Amino acid sequence: MEPSNASCSCETVASTSSVQTYVWDGPTCSYKDFCPALACPSHSTCEGSQTAGDCICDAGYSPAYPASNACQTFACDGYCKNSGTCSFNTVTATPECTCSGDFFGATCEKTVCDGYNCNDGTCGKDSGTGLASCDCNVGFSGDLCEVLKQCTCPNGTGMTGASCTTHGSQSCESCDADFTDVGGACVMRQCTCPNGTGMTGAGCTTHGSQSCASCDAEFTDVAGACVMRQCTCPNGTGMMGAGCTTHGSLECQSCAPGYSGATCGTYACTGHCQNAGTCSINASGDASYNCNDGTCSIIGGQTACTCNAGFTGTLCDETDYCVGNSCTSDSTCVIQGSGYYCDCDDGFVGVLCDVSTTQAPVTKATTVATEAPVETTTAASFVVEISLMLVLFSSLIM
Repeated sequence: MEPSNASCSCETVASTSSVQTYVWDGPTCSYKDFCPALACPSHSTCEGSQTAGDCICDAGYSPAYPASNACQTFACDGYCKNSGTCSFNTVTATPECTCSGDFFGATCEKTVCDGYNCNDGTCGKDSGTGLASCDCNVGFSGDLCEVLKQCTCPNGTGMTGASCTTHGSQSCESCDADFTDVGGACVMRQCTCPNGTGMTGAGCTTHGSQSCASCDAEFTDVAGACVMRQCTCPNGTGMMGAGCTTHGSLECQSCAPGYSGATCGTYACTGHCQNAGTCSINASGDASYNCNDGTCSIIGGQTACTCNAGFTGTLCDETDYCVGNSCTSDSTCVIQGSGYYCDCDDGFVGVLCDVSTTQAPVTKATTVATEAPVETTTAASFVVEISLMLVLFSSLIM
């Protein structure tokens, strides 16, 4: 029995068997260790027995030792596609892939879009369903982007392709005749017309411009615009609106000062002044009066002369012989020629109408220019006296 405290120090000198070189190893230097002499490559481990040693590749590495470049090829190298992550399953001794994104399959070589034709679009995985879905190019629609987008357009031609934002929505590329585009829709052209009805369709050349189809009452069309009817009146103010039956015709509402008549065609000064006199129109619109020996005034809307004492006539150009006359209160003084006579009231006679026909008072014979001597007249000679007086008066005023 060996002592318990005994130990061996083995020789390091290599010995050569019929196959490999080894050294003695173990507690009693009785174990042949072939590994030190093998120099196994990276990614391998040396395993030995009493008869030989061997280099065993790590899991997933190949080719086996002692082949050239032994244990230098890893099974995961280039195995997973499309950025997949590889791991080596030591149980099954096979590589396995963890795929990224939309890829799947043993080596992440597949996607949901494989065999899925998106025509005018790009395939991708729907985030909700996980299934293939098409993202269509501009201007196309449909599950497989197979439909060229077409917009609707009543009264015109709809947008297509990229110009049509949403398939089937209303968006116009062009409008039919008599229509115009307003906010992507074709509407009939409508013109404006203050005081009337605007043109529409073919009659309206530019949408929103002013062009009238008809005018309201009291208005008329002038160059496409409805204006209030206005009549002419060269010598006054023309009728307007309802008062003017025909635009531009001669119809007067009021006359200028001095003019009168339905069409203000009569001028107050025409033929008014005699002997090269000059006529002017006063504030009332009449030909101005030369009131000679008097004052001009407006009476009842008409021009008239108020004569000074001793004058009479329309223009105060006649002498008033009745001023200071001797006619009694029972008579009226009447101018005749360059004198006057007394026009007796009923019941009175005499040159001065101072004799009552109901009695025979004393009568003083008086004429315009002279007075007769006072005489006492009897009732019997009354008729003769009166006749003589009338003859005398007549001869004086001739």
